[in-house]
Amino acid sequence: MVISQIQYMSIQQTLRKEIEDSKMWYDRTKEECIYKRDLKKRIELLNWTLDNLKKPDIDICALIEAKTNELVNKINEKNSTACKVILLSIAVIIYVYRKIYKIYRTMADGTKAN
Repeated sequence: MVISQIQYMSIQQTLRKEIEDSKMWYDRTKEECIYKRDLKKRIELLNWTLDNLKKPDIDICALIEAKTNELVNKINEKNSTACKVILLSIAVIIYVYRKIYKIYRTMADGTKAN
């Protein structure tokens, strides 16, 4: 999926907002718990996505799909505790992918309407 500069900026803005919100909740969570680990992983993966969005020759959706497949393969190799952490990563990646796709579709539909 090739994205335009406007789509890139919109996706980047959305992901930065997600990172900001996640950091706020991470900082507010005082005790170490699953929720805090979830937020940390979410921040890491959102930053990973932002870093890869900066590379114009990368199809971000294909990259996210490859990352998801990599994590699924790890699930097949690990025990149940590790699987929970990896499943969380997949859930975050799917969330990020859906955000990107939603922005892309909204802008594509808007382009067709004009």
